[in-house]
Amino acid sequence: MCEVSKAELEAIQARLSKIEADTSEMIEMFNALQGGFRVLQMIGRLAKPFGYISAAVTASVVAWTKLKGGA
Repeated sequence: MCEVSKAELEAIQARLSKIEADTSEMIEMFNALQGGFRVLQMIGRLAKPFGYISAAVTASVVAWTKLKGGA
């Protein structure tokens, strides 16, 4: 087995600590993005019924206007 001095071990530990800090920031960013995409997905799911409702209201208004003799 190869022998590692205390200074080398501390240097390796310092590098690992820096890598851990960097990757934890990236993981936090990905978690935030994932939450944002979930919100956008919910908005998309709600937009579909609102589109149907607005189309039905518009069709009703147009039909009512035509029945009343509007242009």
